[in-house]
Amino acid sequence: MPPKKQRKSRKVVEKDVSEADFVLQDSPSGFRLDAFSSTTFQTRRQKLYEEARDSAKNLVATHVQLLQQARAHILDMKSQEVDAGHFLKEHIRQQSRQNDAYKEWHKSSGTFVAQLGQQRSSMIDETSKTLNMAATERNSTCRQFSKEARMQVEKSKEEEKLATDASSLIRHYKSLLIGTHDKKGRERKWG
Repeated sequence: MPPKKQRKSRKVVEKDVSEADFVLQDSPSGFRLDAFSSTTFQTRRQKLYEEARDSAKNLVATHVQLLQQARAHILDMKSQEVDAGHFLKEHIRQQSRQNDAYKEWHKSSGTFVAQLGQQRSSMIDETSKTLNMAATERNSTCRQFSKEARMQVEKSKEEEKLATDASSLIRHYKSLLIGTHDKKGRERKWG
């Protein structure tokens, strides 16, 4: 691409028809590009273009190969893919078999299940009544035992008191018989 026209101070003069052979004149820096450096520039530029083309070709070839591999992999995966409809049909069949089995079981043992529920309910009610009656009986028995125990404790206290009174009475009679005590129950001193 030829350079754009810039200010009036620069003139572009072409030597040959090729775009690489040009000379810049009247530039403020005094830069001159002669034919020799122009060919060197051209060869370097040509090499860079060739390297860029080669790397682009390699890059394109690599990506084409990767795309082909990806396409083959996708096709392989699609061939191994299982249709979801198959699983849905199998699930529906399995569910209908289970429903049929439940209905058949319910027909054959429905009365048994109902009777079993009634039996269980009546047994629970009877057990609850028994426990409630046992609780009232237990409470009345507990009250009766505690009353009897209190009576026995009072009786034993009374018997103990009677025994102590009898013991003191016996001692008193002995002392009267022996005469060692005076009327107030004090021991007499002889002598």
